[in-house]
Amino acid sequence: MGFSPHASLSLPLIYFKLELLFGMTIMIEKVGGVTLIKNSMSWAMRCFGAASAVGFAAIAIVVCADVVIRNLALARISWVSEFTEYLMMVSTFLGAPWLLHAHGHVQVDILPRAFSQVNARRLTVVANISGMAITGILFWRACLVIFDTWQLGSLVFKNLIFPEWYLLVPILICLGMCFLEFTLRLALKDYAQ
Repeated sequence: MGFSPHASLSLPLIYFKLELLFGMTIMIEKVGGVTLIKNSMSWAMRCFGAASAVGFAAIAIVVCADVVIRNLALARISWVSEFTEYLMMVSTFLGAPWLLHAHGHVQVDILPRAFSQVNARRLTVVANISGMAITGILFWRACLVIFDTWQLGSLVFKNLIFPEWYLLVPILICLGMCFLEFTLRLALKDYAQ
């Protein structure tokens, strides 16, 4: 008696999810857990970086188009400055996890160079613990604020009108991914590059 994935509409979804999880378990055994996690995080972080880049490119295109349209007196697009303001915030927050993962953030390397290798590694651990604690606390606070604004039904009233929590979700995602990055740096020896 075999399992038929065509028994109902809900069974194929369960079947494929189980198959995916089973395939993932096999991959972990073949490739090694750390390698799979590193590859998955690298892929996810590249997606965040790409989304950020697309957002900043969209800002450049929309602002240039607005300037041309206004100077040619073709039309006035009232929502452009507001759109670019929101997209700049979203793109910045989406790019932050990628930047952290790529070690592209500003690093003060005077102290690690002054210490021995062992103490420099300890300093890195302290920095990762601090980063994990800070992003964890901010993530929790962002969850509370998003829940409050959602529960109250707060709206942003400008040219564009939408629920306020829409603006807070990218912050939550950024903090969650940064927390995960710091956690993996601490938990897995071979994770950090």
